[in-house]
Amino acid sequence: MRPRIVSLLPSCTEIVYALGFGSSLVGRSHQCDYPPECASLPVCTKAPPRSDESGDDMEEFEYNGPIWALTLDVSLINELQPDVILTLDARLGSTDNGVVNRLDFQGEIVSPQPNRLAHLWLNIQMVAEAIGASEEAPPLIKQLKNRLVDVIEKVAALSERPRVVCVESAEPLMAAG
Repeated sequence: MRPRIVSLLPSCTEIVYALGFGSSLVGRSHQCDYPPECASLPVCTKAPPRSDESGDDMEEFEYNGPIWALTLDVSLINELQPDVILTLDARLGSTDNGVVNRLDFQGEIVSPQPNRLAHLWLNIQMVAEAIGASEEAPPLIKQLKNRLVDVIEKVAALSERPRVVCVESAEPLMAAG
């Protein structure tokens, strides 16, 4: 039986789909927008309200992690009854922070922490193992590594290389990585 998965991290949503387990996703974050099929999933988070906004009536819990902030829809996550929650920060599962105490959740919280490109392969394997897709991970990793080699070869052949900046957020300004 496939697990019920809530992904609170866009990269994990993409990994789940790439592993062929998109039909196991039962909820997503407000930031998960790829692949387009995930748009029909219930949204379990929202950005915290700005100081000039008021919150709505949903039962919520604000979580302020080290580099991100979001509001969890605790009632919805409980209603979805996930077996696995994929999230950025392992502290979501800590009994110290109060979130896990408000969730009726007995499953696994998986928190990939890719700090280098090499960690990506480990994170794909970690997600795959948590959702029961261990056999699907090696071919996916091999395919992605081959694509990366193709990109490296094409870039190496360029005589003029454009300068590129990766911006993760405009407000506040935050460079990716």
